[in-house]
This record gives sequence, C-alpha cells and structure tokens, in this order.
Amino acid sequence: MHRPTWVEIDLNALRHNLFAIKKWVGPQIKILGIVKADAYGHGDYEVSRVLLNNGVEMLGIAILEEGIQLRDKGIKAPLLILGGIFEEQIDTVIQYGLTPTVYDLKLAEVLSKRAYYFNTIMKVHVYVDTGMGSIGVKYDKAVEFVKFVKNMKNLLIEGIYTHCSSSDEKDSAFTNLQIKRFRDVLDALDASKACIPLRHMANSGAILGYPEAYFNMVRPG
Repeated sequence: MHRPTWVEIDLNALRHNLFAIKKWVGPQIKILGIVKADAYGHGDYEVSRVLLNNGVEMLGIAILEEGIQLRDKGIKAPLLILGGIFEEQIDTVIQYGLTPTVYDLKLAEVLSKRAYYFNTIMKVHVYVDTGMGSIGVKYDKAVEFVKFVKNMKNLLIEGIYTHCSSSDEKDSAFTNLQIKRFRDVLDALDASKACIPLRHMANSGAILGYPEAYFNMVRPG
C-alpha cells in the first residue's frame, strides 16, 4: 500500500543548480548532464530540456531504452550510454544516433562492422576502470585498448572516462589514486599522439571536493 504523496519538481531550482555548478567548475569545463533513471525520478524529458536550453551539450543515460525514449520525445542532443550494450542492440543504437561506451574489444569490432555496413561514423567513449572493479578497461591496459579501437573502421573515439567510487568522502586517498591512474592514462595517450577530445571523471561528489578530477568535462547528476 502506498502513502499519498506529492512531489513538486521546481525546474527553476534545477536551472539555479546548473548555473551554480558552471560557476564552480569554470567556463572552460563542459558539462555532461546525467539524466538516467528518468533523471533520478525528476522527469527525463523536462530535466533534459532545461539542461540543453542552458548550455549543456551532452546527456548521460544508463541504458539503450532511455535513449530511445528521449529521442522519441524529441531530444536531439548527443546521448552517451554509460552502461553496456548487447550486440543485438547495436543496430538500434546506430538508428537512434546514440553514443555507446566501449570497454570490450569484441563488442568494439562488431560496432565497427555495423557502422561500416550502415556507412556511418560512430562516436564512442572508452570507459577505464581505475579501481571501481566492475566493468571497464583496466587502467594498465587502457592505452593499448585505445590504440586497437582507433584503428577500427568507422569508429571515432570522442571521449574517455572513469568513475570515482568514493568521491563523497573528503580527502579520500582512494579517489586521489583513481585521479592519478586516470591522469597517467591520459598522459600516455597524449605522448603517443592518441589524443581524445573529451575527458571526464568527476561525478557530483567529485565536482564539490576534487577539482583535479574535472579534466575538461564533468558529470553532475
């Protein structure tokens, strides 16, 4: 049995928070607005519109279905799928113009073949595991992985990212270690001329407590 409840979403408050984040991180840092899980229950379309109308240029979602839903509602901005996808979903990802995350060579190869088949260039982001221990390319294998994917036809690595697992803790030694590992990967890629334009790590907790995790894009939720 549910208790009668009333939730009012104040989109002006959302706008205010977005501007506060922009001021906090500075004008040179791009913002990837996370709108997964119906924008955490706040309304994915409504929240997405406010973010996009106020200078956010890319949105983050968890699964393919969320991307389809936003496209069907008229959202045309780049949508990054932060979760994994299955091979059988690839054609739909291409059809809806979504940006998948890659961390598995076999899946990247299938993406490349399908993008070639559809005669399209598919943008992808590489997810690096810097210590979260779940999915992702392990940080010490990331440079090699990126080089493989860069050589695949019809794939364009637009971004590379990792995730802070304990950024809510102040002065977390583990978060600082994750930042160092990610920076080492980026430095090695730059040194080998494999530059990737978008680099993001900081979730909401890291935005508030770890400016060295900003790189050139942040992911507030």
